[in-house]
Order: sequence, then structure tokens, then C-alpha cells
Amino acid sequence: MDKKITFIILTVMALLHLVLFLCIGAYFFAAVPLLCILLWLFRYRKKTANCTPEAILLSLLMIGGLCITQPFSGSFRFQYPLQKLYVEKKCRADIEGLFPEKLPESAKKFRTEFMPPIMQGAGYYFVTITADEETVELIRKEYQEKAEFVFSPTELDDSASEHLKLSAADVYIPDEFRDSPQAKCYLLSATGSWNHPHTKLVIIDEQKICWSKLG
Repeated sequence: MDKKITFIILTVMALLHLVLFLCIGAYFFAAVPLLCILLWLFRYRKKTANCTPEAILLSLLMIGGLCITQPFSGSFRFQYPLQKLYVEKKCRADIEGLFPEKLPESAKKFRTEFMPPIMQGAGYYFVTITADEETVELIRKEYQEKAEFVFSPTELDDSASEHLKLSAADVYIPDEFRDSPQAKCYLLSATGSWNHPHTKLVIIDEQKICWSKLG
């Protein structure tokens, strides 16, 4: 393969992955441009070096990374629309009726995390924000009407209670909400078997709001 063509291909793929990293937050997409830079520094810039085998392997790695669903985390609200779309399309996840199309205008301290399902393990996706009291109250009323039932995270333990019919393993609650006595969980749906739970949950703790999907 001609060196110039190799360089152009690697540059385009590196830029594509860099944009994906900035927009989605998956660390794999950041690693690929670094590998491209290292290949350039240690192989390509040497006139006598043939970097074609490494370039081919790296190109296959890039393509494989685009095909495989990647975990991600983020803290910038501009990432939210593409992250939500990524989860919907890559995992075909049923998140309709849970995550909002747009975050509230007053949303601050945005944080999100996504882990795709791995073999027998259930994946999860959550988004947390803080908002003003008026926004929190509107969201509370919205999900109060939709919820099958409401409970506190402190009510959950490792075994399903008769009251909740849920255990701690059936829902995904971020650590910051688990021990809060003020937090309320609004369960929108719970389906699936004991080892493949699928739950949709909204958690509200004072001015914090969390949308959470397990499975």
C-alpha cells in the first residue's frame, strides 16, 4: 500500500474516532487516534520503514471498534442527544418513555454512564442532573403519574421483599442515591427474569434527578 494513501486513511479514521470520542465519551474512540500518532512517530515517518501491516491491523481495529458497542461516560450536556441515540441504535434498547428528548434548560452537573450487556450480565445506562426546584417538581409530578409504584433506595436489599417484589440487583441506582433517605424511586416498568432484569427507573433526591435503565 502506498505510504501516502496509508497516511490519508489513518488520518481520516483517527479524526472520525476523535469526533466520536468528543461527542459520545467512549474511551476506545480516544485510544485509536493515539495509536495512529504512535504508528506515525515510530514507523511511518521513517522513510525506510514499511508500516503497511500495522496500518492494516489498525484499520481492522478501528472498524471492529465501530461495530462493537462501546461503554462510555460523560459530563458534558451537549453529548446527551448523540449518547441517547447511540444507546438506542447500537443496543436497540427500549428507553422510550424514560429518558427525555431534551434535558431541562436549568440542568446542571450533567453526568452519564453506559455499560452494554456482556454475555449474561445486564447492561445499564443512566443520566443524572441537578435542576432548580420548579423543574424538579414538574418532573416529579410527571413520573408520579407514570410510576407503577414509588419506593426509597434504602428499602432495597439483596433479596426481593414482599412489598416491592424487587431486590437491589433488579434496578440500577448510582451510588450517590443508594443511602439517601430523602431519595424517591419512581419505577416505570420491571420485566425480565431474575438473571436478565429490565427496569426503567427515575430517582429524585432534592435537586438531583436520575433516569436509569437496567437491561
